Formats: sequence, C-alpha cells, structure tokens
Amino acid sequence: MRKSASDPIGTLSVGNVVNAAISLYKSNFRDYFAVSLRSVSWLVLAILGIIPIVILASVFNNIGLTVLAVVAWLVLLVFCLAKYATNRGIISRLAYQQLINQPETVTSATLELANSHWKFLGLILWLGLFYFAAVIVTYLALILSIGLGVLVGTQMPNPVGYTLAAIIIIAGVLGSIWLLMRFYSYFFIAELPIAVENCPGGLDSIGRSRQLSAPFISRILVIVLIAFLITLPLNILANVPSFAAIGQMNSNPGAYATLQVVSTILSLLLELFLVPFWQAIKSVIYFDLRSRREGSDLQMR
Repeated sequence: MRKSASDPIGTLSVGNVVNAAISLYKSNFRDYFAVSLRSVSWLVLAILGIIPIVILASVFNNIGLTVLAVVAWLVLLVFCLAKYATNRGIISRLAYQQLINQPETVTSATLELANSHWKFLGLILWLGLFYFAAVIVTYLALILSIGLGVLVGTQMPNPVGYTLAAIIIIAGVLGSIWLLMRFYSYFFIAELPIAVENCPGGLDSIGRSRQLSAPFISRILVIVLIAFLITLPLNILANVPSFAAIGQMNSNPGAYATLQVVSTILSLLLELFLVPFWQAIKSVIYFDLRSRREGSDLQMR
C-alpha cells in the first residue's frame, strides 16, 4: 500500500484492499479454510434437517408429526445460523488480528467469540430485515420508473419518445442497483464490531458499521462491486445446473431435482472457498476505517 506520514496505512482503494485480502487469504489459507469448513458444515446440517420433514410428509402422511418436525427444524435452523455467522466472524477476527500484528490461533479466536453466537444471529436477522425493506422500496421505485418510461413511450410514439422512455427505464434499473449496493455497503463490515470490539448486540454493531463507513461509502461501494465482479464467474458457474433445471421443471421433475441438488452442492463448495476472501476484505476495510476515523496507530505488516 502507498503510505505517507499522514496516511500510514495507505489509500483505501480497490487494488489495496483486494491485494491485502488475497495476501491474507494465501498466507493463512489453512486456518481460514478450516473455519470456513466448520461454517459451511452448519449450513449443510440445516439443509439435511429438511429430509425428515420430507419423509414424514410424503411417506407417513401424518400432519401432526410433520408439524412437529417443522418446529424442530426451525429450532435447528436458528442454532445453525448462529454457528454459521459466528464462524464467519471468527475468520474476520483472525484477519484483523493479523493486520494489527497481534495474530491469534483459531482456538483462541473461537474462545474469544464463544459467547457471541446470539449476537451474530441477531445481527443477521436485523440485516435481513433491513435488506428486505430496502429491496421493497427499491422495487417500488423501479416499478415507478418503468411505468413512467412506458407512459412516455405511449404518449410520444416517435423515435424521440421511445429514446426518452428507454433512458428513463435504464436509469431506473441502474439507479435501483446502485441504491441497493450503496445500502449494502453501509453495513458491509457489520460483523467486525462484534468480532473485534465485542459490541453488545446486532443493532449496536450495525450502528457502529454505519458510523465508520459513512464518510467513505463511495469507495467501499466500488470495492464491493469490483470484488463481486471478480467472483461473479465462479458464482455463474455454480449456478449453471440451476439455470439448466428451469427447462426441466415441467417436462422432467427427476432431472430438475437432480440439477438443483448439484447446484446446491456447487454453491456450498464455492461458499467454502469464497467466505474467507470476503471476510478478509471486510477486515481490511474495517482496519483502514478505524485507523482513519479514530487516529489509531495500527500498522500493517
């Protein structure tokens, strides 16, 4: 990173953050992968928990047992999500401690966050609620822009009108994507305050994330976008079977189910390798933001 007396850790940029994240990922691959495997295993357990429900519903056709199994699975799902989120936080903590030259072992980081499961669960539930509300608002704005574009094209049935309508619709689509990504960027590092600062709860961690991110939100948005584009080919590849399954939905239910299972397995494998990368990016951004906002004397290795 480029450094100066006034900017000891270097400028927050796409290249700096991604390079630092890749460096952390490569030098700590074994530890990060071990925690990521633990994290994904909880997701697998939650998915496998659906099997008894399917068996009870299709084989025994017992409504009472099925309802009981669904309730049990919901309890399992909550527990698995808490464990999954905590292990993601452990990777972020490991990366951050590496950045401040106070490296921890997986065991010590796990012990530090042993009592934070419900904090992380609360965090993902609150974030899910906020993202859902943001999607609804953005969707309504998108529908409005499309409706306006159609209205303009209807009222002005000529090349100028059609061009203007196309501009309005395209602007609405791009604007909606930009708004969602900007909203997401405010809370991109929301796990770190719990993982590092032991924030008392999910809402506190979200507030802390917004406080640190607000002055640099445009740069964070660009970093998130570029990192997303870097991983996009892998995401598309993992979802190829799912796309192929769409054509088999009605004609071949067996093939449809098989392709969806393959897609799920590929997505879990992708999650296994990409979670450490994303958590490392979050840690580098968090490190940089804390240094800038709070005048920390933290130094990168």
